Amino acid sequence: MSKYLLKLLAYSLVLGILPTVIIGFASYSTASRDMEKKVKEMNMQWLDQTQMRVEQILRTTEKSATQFANSSLVRESMSSPLSSYNFEAVRQLTKELYNLQSSDAIITQAYLVSLKKNWALNLNVMKPLDQLENYQEFLENARQPKSIFWYTGVSASGTDDLYEPVETITLVHKIPILPRTNEPQGLLIVSIVLSEIQDVMELSSNVSSRNYILDRTGADILAAGPDKTRYEDINNEVLNRLTSDTERQSGILNTRMVG
Repeated sequence: MSKYLLKLLAYSLVLGILPTVIIGFASYSTASRDMEKKVKEMNMQWLDQTQMRVEQILRTTEKSATQFANSSLVRESMSSPLSSYNFEAVRQLTKELYNLQSSDAIITQAYLVSLKKNWALNLNVMKPLDQLENYQEFLENARQPKSIFWYTGVSASGTDDLYEPVETITLVHKIPILPRTNEPQGLLIVSIVLSEIQDVMELSSNVSSRNYILDRTGADILAAGPDKTRYEDINNEVLNRLTSDTERQSGILNTRMVG
């Protein structure tokens, strides 16, 4: 009789616990998938909003620069041998350079350069182009095939500059705008402090919530020195996934980081 009761008890436990375990596992799996889906949807919405804010900063700066570069004031100045003695013309050009500032981003420095007449005007001074600390950098910009492009780096700090060297993202606008020319008359160069973009990105030291922008080589353009190499493997993996699937412009991917 005791054996019968033990078997009955065992069957009862199995029949009672097994369905509960199965239902619990199924419920957990469903809830986990739903939660993961919602998290991914929220992340994609956040990324879309962040992308729009970053693009707003860059597009506003680019639009203002294009309007200034195409103005009659700039076109006429490109063929003029300006110097600090041309007070009225220099004052007007400096005023327009300052007007490139907007509420979207802080411009740390801006240059209007005449390659043909060998002069350069920034927010602080005007001097011969070949006397600037970043003269070679400007010549290299002129040799680039694109008429308008962005790049990142550290702002130059000359004796006449009011700004300390900071990491910047810089817009180069050739004058005039001609398709794929490497011999422009001049350049308009506008630098934005990288921290402006970082504030929009709301970068966090928490790796699980780290957000960043990669260039076409897979480099994080907003990262400080150590972080550029620390996350190099993940950045390259993201770049490889994107280049291998050109039809997929956005989405979620999973990968593992060694260590």
